[in-house]
Formats: sequence, C-alpha cells, structure tokens
Amino acid sequence: MSEELDHKGADFQVKYKNKTLNYQVKKKSFSRERRVAKISKNVIEGEFIDINYEVPADEYFKNPKKQDGSLKLPYQRFCENKNLRRMDNGFVVFTENIFADTKKQIDLK
Repeated sequence: MSEELDHKGADFQVKYKNKTLNYQVKKKSFSRERRVAKISKNVIEGEFIDINYEVPADEYFKNPKKQDGSLKLPYQRFCENKNLRRMDNGFVVFTENIFADTKKQIDLK
C-alpha cells in the first residue's frame, strides 16, 4: 500500500489487461463502535472493489467446538470462507480465490 493510494481511498491497485482495479480491504467488526467509510476527494482512475473479511478471535481457533461437539459459528464461517487462510503462526492471508472471479470476468470480455 502506498501513501498516495491510501489518500485516494485504495489499499492496493491492480492493472490487468488495460483495466485498473482499486481494492479496499475492510475487516468486519462486531464492536458497538462503527467505522465510517473514508471517502476521498482525490479520485483515481479505475474500478473500486471492496474486500470484506472476518477473522474470529484467537480463542475460536484454540477452542472451536461447542459443548455439543458442533463448531462455533465464527469458526465455522471462517472455515467455509475459501478467500482466507490462517497460517501456522496465526497470520491470516487472502487466497487467490478472492481475485479469481474478477479475473474471469475481465478475461471473458
């Protein structure tokens, strides 16, 4: 992420087949405090795409099951999300799946 892109409302930018895609990464929060989306006055060329993601607290990875043996909902949602992967050190990274649909749409045009 560059400071210039950040000031223009994008976390990172991808240029692919003469298309400019501006990605903005947004972590879902369940706190009572809601963040207001930052709207930039400095418009940049390209399409804006939001990447929304949710990562459960570490306690859900340490103890993912309820007393009845079923998975706790935040852990289950994370496991079903094929756009994210948790590394052994606890880091969460995006998989290539998150970009595959957009790439496919551009390739079909």
